[in-house]
Amino acid sequence: MTSRRDDEVTNYWWANQSNNFERVKGTLWTNFFDAKGARRAGSAALGNTRPGDVVFHYDGQFIRTVSIIVSEPAVTYRPPGYQDRESGTEKDDGWLVLVEPLASGLRIDRRKDVSFIEWGGTGPLNKHGGLKRGIYLSPLSESTAEKLLKLAAIDVTAIPETDINSYAEPFSGADLTETDKLMLAKRRVEQQYLRAVLLEESPLRCSMCQREMPESLLVAGHIKPRWACSEEERKDFASVAMLICLLGCDSLYERGLIAVNADGEVVRSSRSVTADIDYLLDGLAGNECLQHDDKSAPFFRWHLENTFVA
Repeated sequence: MTSRRDDEVTNYWWANQSNNFERVKGTLWTNFFDAKGARRAGSAALGNTRPGDVVFHYDGQFIRTVSIIVSEPAVTYRPPGYQDRESGTEKDDGWLVLVEPLASGLRIDRRKDVSFIEWGGTGPLNKHGGLKRGIYLSPLSESTAEKLLKLAAIDVTAIPETDINSYAEPFSGADLTETDKLMLAKRRVEQQYLRAVLLEESPLRCSMCQREMPESLLVAGHIKPRWACSEEERKDFASVAMLICLLGCDSLYERGLIAVNADGEVVRSSRSVTADIDYLLDGLAGNECLQHDDKSAPFFRWHLENTFVA
């Protein structure tokens, strides 16, 4: 099942990732403004991508990976791994999409293997045959892309289709319009990337109950609700959220029945719910919260003061 209409076609893109390549696999992101505060040339291109588009990732003279875009573009702050650059504005947000590799470990040499790429025009090369400066993402013609795919030994007919409905789950059964699904899908992109950051930096344990469990039972839960976070707080990917399990802790925390105090200990609400829920709350009380540290403490304090049912 595909997210595209019958009249939609695959678009092909060239991404200049330079020294970010190894640190940000699985994503494409570019901010909206340059160092002078002007709208960054080409930033709109990433916002015009869609699931099913194919990307050729270029780094250090070589096309290193070919991937397929698997999410709608979402606006997020600079993700971890992307090189910090001065911006002429206080904002540092931009477009983010998730990608999955079709082929990796490639070394397709721009200077030796791809002489067929047009110089000038809308592609990645200027009129002298060099890379255009400051352009993160450039469109490629279908004929050029087919030649690059052949060099990468990728069969065009084998490129998988993508489904936007999978990014709107678990809401897809709620009689949503296509616009609703698109908005939910964009929000889920940010959630999935936030979860990926936490999984990379944390053990596979729930921050509250400390039980070890598979990735599928852990979600990225905001310590402080996203709507209550300032722009600066939302940028702090590693501190604004925690891995929390779907076996009860996520719901208990969201409803304020558990919280984390200044010492990093889980505390329970004094309110009695049911005998079974009270038993769960008693078992969590006193646990050390695995995500609590000096950076995350202010977020936990907000939850304790504004959400927790004392």
